[in-house]
Amino acid sequence: MKIALIIALSFISVLSFAQTDIIEMRSRNASLKKYERMTKVESVDHVASNFGMAPLPEVRNAVLDSVKILSDSVAIMYTSNYCTYRQQLILDMVSYIDSNGNLRPIENPVRTYPNLREGRLWQPGADTVVNHPLFIHRHSLDSVKQVIDNSYYFNLPSDSIEFIGFDNAQDQLNADPVLPVKHKRRKENSFGWELIFMLVTPILFMLGMSRFVIPKSFAPK
Repeated sequence: MKIALIIALSFISVLSFAQTDIIEMRSRNASLKKYERMTKVESVDHVASNFGMAPLPEVRNAVLDSVKILSDSVAIMYTSNYCTYRQQLILDMVSYIDSNGNLRPIENPVRTYPNLREGRLWQPGADTVVNHPLFIHRHSLDSVKQVIDNSYYFNLPSDSIEFIGFDNAQDQLNADPVLPVKHKRRKENSFGWELIFMLVTPILFMLGMSRFVIPKSFAPK
């Protein structure tokens, strides 16, 4: 049993790495040029072998694929989640430094979008929204796209989103305000059956109780 345990520990110690590439080369008194030649070998991952390197996080990006109108107030948002291990950044150049060292704003900044559909498709999804402040305007497609590009943070241009049931017709649904429906109130009759019932019920109750309250001597013979 002891021999098997010693063999197992020896095998594990051979596979485990206790030194980085730089420490190993210096412990062998190797020259810097020899280390540079080793770093050019593509079969060895020298970056991952050095301790202290943080692992790349798994980034999940939710992409809005399409929006489908079901009615005047109900819409479905179809999304897809993509997983990647590369950190994707959006760099919007809104200013620059001129030759004199002054910060100058860019007149017409262009927003750049990363390709969020890269990576592994993790999970598709669908969301039903009711009375969405933007998607209820089904007849103003250009305005909807403009609001998405300027005010929403979907991280992709609106031209890559498929809008089903939208058009550029005149928005007649929201042109005229919808007035609430007024229901006519029925006139209540003050001498109706309810009032008659309230008056007759105590009288009948008093007549019924009088048979037990009045003495029998006063009863007619």
